[in-house]
Amino acid sequence: MRFLCCSLSSPGFLFPMLGLAESLRSRGHDPAFVASGAAKEAVERRGFACMAGRPRIDPFETRQWFSPLSVALQYKYTDRAIAEFQPAVVVAQPLTLGPLLAAERRGVPVAMMGFATYLWPSARDDADVAASSAAAARRTWRARDMHRCFNKVRSAFGFRELPTDFERSALLGDLFLLRTVPELEPCVHLLPPQVHPVGPCLWEPDEPEDASVQEWMAHQEADVYYVHLGRVFDRPSFWPDLVRAFGGSGDVRVVASVGRMDGRAGAVPPNFLIRSHVAQGPVLRRAAASISSAHTTVTLGALRHAVPNVLIPAGGEQPDLAERCQAAGVSTVVQPEHVTVDVLRAAVDDAISRPVAALCTVRAALTRDAGFDKAASLVETLARTQAPVWRGNCLVQTEPVRMTYGAESVRNREETRCGARR
Repeated sequence: MRFLCCSLSSPGFLFPMLGLAESLRSRGHDPAFVASGAAKEAVERRGFACMAGRPRIDPFETRQWFSPLSVALQYKYTDRAIAEFQPAVVVAQPLTLGPLLAAERRGVPVAMMGFATYLWPSARDDADVAASSAAAARRTWRARDMHRCFNKVRSAFGFRELPTDFERSALLGDLFLLRTVPELEPCVHLLPPQVHPVGPCLWEPDEPEDASVQEWMAHQEADVYYVHLGRVFDRPSFWPDLVRAFGGSGDVRVVASVGRMDGRAGAVPPNFLIRSHVAQGPVLRRAAASISSAHTTVTLGALRHAVPNVLIPAGGEQPDLAERCQAAGVSTVVQPEHVTVDVLRAAVDDAISRPVAALCTVRAALTRDAGFDKAASLVETLARTQAPVWRGNCLVQTEPVRMTYGAESVRNREETRCGARR
C-alpha cells in the first residue's frame, strides 16, 4: 500500500516521520514524501520518492507553519502528490495544515504523528490530579487559537469553517499517534478515542558519528552536558545564564544543538561545542545531564537513555511535556523567568542527585515500546479500513501480515530500530 508522509522540515519533526516510513517500507509498503529544502535531500538520501516543487521558500519550515503562503504551498504540493501517487493514507502532523486540507479535498484518511503529550482539552483535565487550572486554560487557549488559524486558511481556500469541537477536532485526523507511554501519560484512556500512545518514535540517520564531537567528549575528567536550545517565544532564553554557569569549567564539557535557538549564541567558552544540529543519540549515551527547552525529541531522548535532565519550558508543547515529566518524577523543571546562574547550577545538581527509580521505570517503558512497529500497524489498520481507528475497536498487529497490493501479495517484514541503552 502507498502512504504519503507530510512533515515539517526540522529534524525534530522530520526524523520521526522518516522512522515511520522506514518501518512501513520494511513491512512491504511504498511510502513517499512531500518535502522541500534540506528535508527533501534527507528524504531522498533514504531512498524515498519526494514529491514537491522547488519554491523560493520552504513551505514546511517549522517557524512558518501558520503562514498563509506556506499553507497554500503545502496544500498545492500535497494535492498534486495525492492525485499522482494515490496513497491509501496521508500521514501528517498537527502543524501541517496544508496536507489536512488536501486530504480532505481528495477524501483520503489522515494519520497524525503528534508530540509526546496531548496538547488540547479533554476529559483528562477533569480527572488528572497533576493538571492545574493554568494547564487546562493553556490547552483551551491553544485549541481555540489553532482552530482559528485552521478556519482562516479553510475560508481562504473555499472550505467551510469547522466548529471548535475539542473531542472531535479535524486536527486529530482519523488516527492520532501520541509519542508517549502510560508511565508518562497515565490518563490516556480519557483522551479522544482516536488517540493512541505508541512509544517515543525516536529515529536518527544511520550515519558515521561526528568525529569532532566524539573527540570533544573524550576528555575523561569532565562530565558531558547535552544542551538543546529551542524556541523561547516571548520568554527569556536560558543560554546567557548557562554560559555563565558552566563556561570555563574544567569539570564540564557542553555539547549544544542551537539550530532552533532564538537569537545568536554570541561568544562561546572554550569548553562549549556548538552545532546547528547534533546527533543526540551518541551524546546522550555518555552524557551526565541534559538541559533543554522540553521539546519532544530531546526530552524523550534523555529519558530513553536515563539521563538526568533539566527542562526549561517556554512555548509550544514544552510546558505540557515538562508538567508530565515533573509529575512522573523524572525531570527537574525551572521556569525561564526564574533562571539564574545559581538556580541553573542547583537544578542540574538536583537532577543528577534525585533517586533513579522513576527515571529507570520510564526508560524501561520507552525501551519496551519503541513506537514504530505499533505506529506502522495502526497506520496499516487505517489504510485497510478507511475508517477512524479508535482505541479498543482495533487489533494492533505487530507481527508481519500479508497485504495485497494490485495483483501482488507481499510478505512484510518488521524490524526494531531503537536499541537499549549502553
